[in-house]
Amino acid sequence: MIKKILTVILLLGTISVLAQLKLIEPSRPNINLNSTTINISGTPADVDLEFALSVINVSSQSYTVKCRRTEVDVQTNTKNATCWVLCPPDADAEDFPVFVVGQNGVEYSEFIASGDTVVGFSAKHKPNSEDGCSLYLYEFFDDADPLVTLASVFGRF
Repeated sequence: MIKKILTVILLLGTISVLAQLKLIEPSRPNINLNSTTINISGTPADVDLEFALSVINVSSQSYTVKCRRTEVDVQTNTKNATCWVLCPPDADAEDFPVFVVGQNGVEYSEFIASGDTVVGFSAKHKPNSEDGCSLYLYEFFDDADPLVTLASVFGRF
């Protein structure tokens, strides 16, 4: 567990230098959420907990962007879905610890020109009556070079 957290912290240090995308909540457009943690509170009885983001290309070049979801520390018996372009079916916790958003072997991508904004990202968590927190890392990366993370955000449900 501590090893996972240290690895993620080291990755974020590298990521923040490379950030080419701005992540915002539609209701708070002046706050860049890149390299932060979004906390979504709820109860074990909640059916869905979720947050949505808009992705803005603040660089001078265009990118074809994909989204990778990593389960950093999740409650067993919960479900999650990450919507990017389309929403794949819910996945059981720990079935896909690292997942490039897509369905049936097709990874979803979105072309974002310099200065453009894309809406349509949402992170969903279903507690399924389980008490506790689940932490995910969402990374937006360049399809041409999956090692180049353009922006990232943690989601804690």
